[in-house]
Amino acid sequence: MASINFRPAILPKKEVIAVCSECGEELARKAWSHYGEYNRQVKSIEKEIKACKHCKAVFQHSEKKAVIPWQKTTDGDYIAKAKDGDFLVWKYGFGYRWRYRKYGAKEPERINYARTRAEAQKACQRHEAWK
Repeated sequence: MASINFRPAILPKKEVIAVCSECGEELARKAWSHYGEYNRQVKSIEKEIKACKHCKAVFQHSEKKAVIPWQKTTDGDYIAKAKDGDFLVWKYGFGYRWRYRKYGAKEPERINYARTRAEAQKACQRHEAWK
């Protein structure tokens, strides 16, 4: 799958240059003044560009992620049922734990830690099995 490669240009002015990984053509340029703004400019370019206008390659980030609803269990935990398994987020001490377990498996892949419930749910949504 094609992707967008980013290069920072420092001279004569600070710019983010987006280049197609397939054909090497320049797709966009945006100015930035500090490193926080650099990351924002990269994300805005990713949102704007869906395909290369030169070679017609479709970029990976333009694919939509699955929307799986979170449900609250009777124990107060949160569960999301994906295509191949389920994600579970539960309170543990001062933070939260989350895990992914394939359907039919007795043990989860591994148990992970997050400070807040929102962080744990975002981590689940970034997992490769979230589909």
